[in-house]
Amino acid sequence: MFQSYLAAIGQIDTFLDDTYTSFVSLIMFIIMTLVVPVTMLNLIIAIIGNTYNKVHETELQTLYKVRAEMCVENVYLVPDQDRKELWRNRFTQ
Repeated sequence: MFQSYLAAIGQIDTFLDDTYTSFVSLIMFIIMTLVVPVTMLNLIIAIIGNTYNKVHETELQTLYKVRAEMCVENVYLVPDQDRKELWRNRFTQ
């Protein structure tokens, strides 16, 4: 198990001697060197894609929420008379 750990972090010379196991270990090291990065890239692509879909689904609701927050934040900039007139005429248009 320790040899596998050393191979995973790149110390290939720790298990190379003239036995059948060293050949199998070398083959496993080469396979794992190719397979693990591809798998990790696939995983990160899936995570990013999932996050993008979640953001895209709530895009419109977030837009309206931010706009409403900005209106509430800046309502003091509208004079009272204009605000009352807008409130009275809100359903006439």
